[in-house]
Amino acid sequence: MNNNNATKNLDMLKIMNKLAEYMLPNGRKDDFDFFLVNHILLDSINRLERQSAENKREVIAEMREYVREYIPTLITNKAFMAESKNRRIIMFLNYLGLQNLSHKILNIKSR
Repeated sequence: MNNNNATKNLDMLKIMNKLAEYMLPNGRKDDFDFFLVNHILLDSINRLERQSAENKREVIAEMREYVREYIPTLITNKAFMAESKNRRIIMFLNYLGLQNLSHKILNIKSR
């Protein structure tokens, strides 16, 4: 999804809904949380932050709220805690709505 259409990134939430339908009733909450923290909280939000689309803030907020519905307390989540310290920092900033700061950190790190 390397595009400048922020709304198109909401397709990830449709995919997550399908995963939730299967995984949660089958006792796979930890696996589902892994997808949430890695693919929504880390990858999708950081990808959106790089875009110049006008509605990217609204889409990021919707994605963040989606994650918060399933993970109300990030710092006690097993999938989150299993990640490296650096990934947790970026995820936590995104969870708090500070994706612009996490974007700057990632830019500094890539130099």
